[in-house]
Amino acid sequence: MSNRLSVVMIAKNAADLLPDCLGSVSWADEIIVPRLRQHRQHR
Repeated sequence: MSNRLSVVMIAKNAADLLPDCLGSVSWADEIIVPRLRQHRQHR
């Protein structure tokens, strides 16, 4: 069994930087970019 490497990339308001960032880890076996939600606090 060979080793595998996953990359988790946290990005917020960085759509213009994302293509270069993803390209820089294209060697990874898996790239995960979670969708982050903003939570509003109601007062």
